[in-house]
Amino acid sequence: MLTVRDHGRGISPEALQRLKEEGTAGGVGLAGMIERLREIGGNLEINSSVDGTEIVVRVPARNRVPAELGVLPLPAQEVNG
Repeated sequence: MLTVRDHGRGISPEALQRLKEEGTAGGVGLAGMIERLREIGGNLEINSSVDGTEIVVRVPARNRVPAELGVLPLPAQEVNG
């Protein structure tokens, strides 16, 4: 799971509704990401308000690396800037 959040102006409710219903919102960026994620069994969730936008991406884990190989999952980090 990956969450990206900004503190901008948000996506207008009209554009967000068009994206959910028609797969378009004035560009191909988010629509393309949604389609690519569906192809691999994942999904993209968009939460937006006047305080900013949050995008949550979920991708199914298929192969996990055993912990004994020394590769451990990284904790979630918040990046500001």
